[in-house]
Amino acid sequence: MAYCHKFFILLPSFIFREMTKKIPRFLTEKTNTVKFLLFVTFFALTFIIIYKPFGSNKWLTLIGRDAYMIYMSLLVFIGFFILAISRLFMYIINKTQRLTYLYYILWIIAEVIVIAFSCTIVAWAIRERQTHFYEILPRTFFYTISILLIPYTLSWLYFSMKENEKVIKQITHDEELKDEPVASKDLINFKDEKGNLRLSVKLDHLYYIESANNYIYIYYENNKKELSKSTLRSSLKIIEESFPDSGLIRCHRSFIINFKKVKVLRKEKDGLFIELDSDGISDIPVSKTYVEEMIKLFSKHSV
Repeated sequence: MAYCHKFFILLPSFIFREMTKKIPRFLTEKTNTVKFLLFVTFFALTFIIIYKPFGSNKWLTLIGRDAYMIYMSLLVFIGFFILAISRLFMYIINKTQRLTYLYYILWIIAEVIVIAFSCTIVAWAIRERQTHFYEILPRTFFYTISILLIPYTLSWLYFSMKENEKVIKQITHDEELKDEPVASKDLINFKDEKGNLRLSVKLDHLYYIESANNYIYIYYENNKKELSKSTLRSSLKIIEESFPDSGLIRCHRSFIINFKKVKVLRKEKDGLFIELDSDGISDIPVSKTYVEEMIKLFSKHSV
């Protein structure tokens, strides 16, 4: 009995704490809001066609099938319009001041009330005049709640599931990054176009990278002090963006060189050429686009 008494004392404070928490941001995201509105509209149309609420059989006799479909579509459009305006205001307000669960629930109740009253007005206007407005209202409330409750619940569960998937995916990605070798100025980690690690080379052992079609060729010194070549499906642009301060310099549309391995910068009639610190590597050309930048870089380091 003591435990039961304590439970009933603590329950109101627990509910109050939960109701004052902020709602998740995914409930008011633009994409999720559009999905929610489309789902509600589709569900409402399906519900009306199958269940035939608002005394639909009498309507068919009274106004005919074509007019009936027009009025049913009108009811759905009214609900869609009210929800769209409501969710727009919710999005604007939630950007500046996030709603709590309590305000979110009250907002939903207000949506149901406004939609129910609006649909009741339309239904009352179409039916025979002897039917009183307040006789239709309770039934309209019931149908409105029935139509909206399932989409509201399923949408919440769906968006929550998707948000949890994002969190799990991010956690998994972070764990994978922890397991990978740490990229630094001393170690260059080469990944393929899918993000999979394929090769790790110390910067002191890397000479240059050459591109051909959709592949790059990485030239580096192996453990036997010999020049090795590794092929990877990637691009020089990705390499540039991945290692901006590593000393890997673009000198040609097809070449990136390791500045630490440059031995000579030589200017000839045919243009500018780079000699690397290895007898087995041919001179690497510098295209006109990179000549000025390359000369400035060499002048800076010479000083």
